[in-house]
Amino acid sequence: MKKFVLKAKKSLFICQLSEDTLKVVKFLAQRNGKREIADLEIAKISPEKGDKTLTEEIGGALKKMGYNRSPIIISLPRASATSRYVKIPSQSAQEIEKILVLQAPRYLPYPANELITAYQVISTDKEGYSNANLIIAHKSTIQRYLDMLKPLAPVKIKIILSSYGLVNLCAAYAGQAKDEAFIITEIENTQVEFAVIEKSKIIFTRVFKFSRVREGWQQSLIEEINKSKDAFLKEIGKVSPDKVLVTGVSTLCQEFAGLLTKEAGLQAQVLSLSWLSQRIQDKILAADVSFAGLIGLGLKDIPESLNIIPEELKEAAQTSARRSEFVRYAAFIAGIIFIFTLGLYRNLSNKEIYLGKLKQELDRISQEARPLEEVETRLRMIASRQERKFSILDLLYEVRKNMPEQVSLVNFAYEEDKQITLRGQAAQLSPVFEFVSRLKNGQGFNNFNLKVRYATKRASLSGEVIDFEIACLKK
Repeated sequence: MKKFVLKAKKSLFICQLSEDTLKVVKFLAQRNGKREIADLEIAKISPEKGDKTLTEEIGGALKKMGYNRSPIIISLPRASATSRYVKIPSQSAQEIEKILVLQAPRYLPYPANELITAYQVISTDKEGYSNANLIIAHKSTIQRYLDMLKPLAPVKIKIILSSYGLVNLCAAYAGQAKDEAFIITEIENTQVEFAVIEKSKIIFTRVFKFSRVREGWQQSLIEEINKSKDAFLKEIGKVSPDKVLVTGVSTLCQEFAGLLTKEAGLQAQVLSLSWLSQRIQDKILAADVSFAGLIGLGLKDIPESLNIIPEELKEAAQTSARRSEFVRYAAFIAGIIFIFTLGLYRNLSNKEIYLGKLKQELDRISQEARPLEEVETRLRMIASRQERKFSILDLLYEVRKNMPEQVSLVNFAYEEDKQITLRGQAAQLSPVFEFVSRLKNGQGFNNFNLKVRYATKRASLSGEVIDFEIACLKK
């Protein structure tokens, strides 16, 4: 099947410095959005001659591979950083970052301002806590890389722990279930990196050295693997998985996998890189070193939270990204406005004709709607009258219905929407209060406050009577 590579040289370089060796992998973007390995090289460098000479040698090696201010990812060796599984009382990205900066000196004996942190949230819980993998490096280590690469003026630079290249490699080609926990080991000629992956995220890493020239190196290797499993149990609190993927130096992988299976009781298998082109496979075999972590870092983008660079550079990168995003949106909107304006200009006469027809149609509809507007006005008047639940006749009916037999009404004074005054006579005082109570409980006087203003006793030809006045004030 023919592969189509983008004509534009959208290249990405993954580099790793270890002692006197520089490893470089070059990727090219494809049309489907993925990246393809274009080339890889290994070069001897001279760290004893100083960083200036080192920069020149790195620049020379990159330019031979077609480097032209391309983005660079530095694969930071696991031995150059500390990694810890931590629990944080927050789920906010901003708060997590601040908390981890303060916690870093607990794991490396340096002030917080001399350390650089990166992290990846592994899981969260209902109590508001986050479990994360914390990465800590000394500022001088990171700054040295940045100073060496500064003369090369890359458009973008990231420094990522090598372990995350192994995660990407497994996610892309190992065929492991996403929820399955397993171990991946990368074996080099002088060291082994041990990492536990769960749900496609690293929860534990460790690196240790070994030498094949020493007698009994196989037993020493198994002992270090057992130490790594014990360290995992102590830090994470659970037994390590028994499935192991082995990658690294081709001549060592099979032997190492056999040792893990026979001596450590693990289910070990070699991670195949047969999907690489034959040319790249031949180069890896001839180099007799591991490119696994570097290849993994180029296969998939790494979250920005794992970029181990100083805070001021992170903020500058975020500001630049926001500015670029704003420029893209502004250009997009300007393009839309331009197209709309151009179309409007070209079709102005048609628009005027269309607007004229719309105006005629609106005039016609307005004439037809006038009778409906009159009907609506009448309906509103009727509705407003109906909203007055009780008229004066309704109030008189309520008075008549609730008036005790011992009470006679002398005067009914009504001021609309203000108050009603009831004056009358009774032989005794109790029927007057009964009258008030009945009115309060009735429906007609719900919106009134009732109060007996006076109740006075006087003599009459038929005997003593009580004159009273009840004020009903509108609420």
